Amino acid sequence: MVEFRPVCLDEDRDFIHEMYLVRKFEGEPEAERRRGFAAFGAREDQTSLFALEFNAIEASLQDSRTIADVIVVDGVNAGFVWVTFGKIPGRYTDFAELNSLALRLRYQRQGLGRVTMAHVEKLAAERGAESVRSTGSAPSEAVRRFHAAAGFEPIQTVFEKRLTRPA
Repeated sequence: MVEFRPVCLDEDRDFIHEMYLVRKFEGEPEAERRRGFAAFGAREDQTSLFALEFNAIEASLQDSRTIADVIVVDGVNAGFVWVTFGKIPGRYTDFAELNSLALRLRYQRQGLGRVTMAHVEKLAAERGAESVRSTGSAPSEAVRRFHAAAGFEPIQTVFEKRLTRPA
């Protein structure tokens, strides 16, 4: 049985961190993923990026429309979803932004992503959104397939060139 419960930041911090690592791991190149999740987690734990994301989740909860839910399967925490809301510039319509959807590895590819997206879409529509957006760094092929299967369509392409700062 799948249930969704609102996140409790104090109690769920370690679990949200695990889901952060899972999401980052899924976006890694295949060569890095072959090294395994444990090796990746040990390396990634050395960064402070999770603290920034955790603070953003906490701040977003000031908006009552925010969705920050733990996905629970048969009483076990299986995943985490985080959605915020914004306005489409020039159109004055609201959208929901899927910031994070992560499932523990053993719960992936079992339809929980589809169930979670149905949950997100229902709540987002009830909270006034006209669309759901999802952005992120260069996604893996599995992430692309998930988005396509969930009905997402690409609406823009962003190119970036990293600059070297003068000494």
